[in-house]
Amino acid sequence: FFFASCSPTSIMTDDARAAEIAAKVAALKAERAAKEAEAQKEKENQEPDTSDLSKYGTHKGIHCDGCAITPIQGFRFKCKNCSNHDLCEVCYAAFKAGNMVQDNSMLRKNKVSNRIEDHQFQTYCDKDFQRLQSSGAPAAAAKAKKVKPNDPCPCGNGKKYKKCCGQTA
Repeated sequence: FFFASCSPTSIMTDDARAAEIAAKVAALKAERAAKEAEAQKEKENQEPDTSDLSKYGTHKGIHCDGCAITPIQGFRFKCKNCSNHDLCEVCYAAFKAGNMVQDNSMLRKNKVSNRIEDHQFQTYCDKDFQRLQSSGAPAAAAKAKKVKPNDPCPCGNGKKYKKCCGQTA
């Protein structure tokens, strides 16, 4: 039989080989988990996307917890970790520089941590948001007033529209 022909030393080497493979698999899994954790941390620490101009505008009814301005004009930065913590662009720039700005009048309304590491901000807009029209886009053309049948004809001949250009053939 097969077992009878196998020597004890060959069985031990198979066990040692299996243990070696198991150790390599465990090391690779640990390395992958470490890379994924680092990628997740990097993603969380990533700057909010301010290239998306669809979130640039007037945020009605939203107070900046840094300077207490209402409404926030421009980008609104909402903390992912706090239930109600918003900053305007100026206060967010101060936050990035390492200074957690908070107006004393806002401390009563919205208690948030002063520790910078407790906050992660993202650009945000809600249902009351009004997008500002970009300067490069043309203004919406005024809709031409509809000519009614009894109005003077726009061609200028003095007849009613229905008797002139509005006649059906």
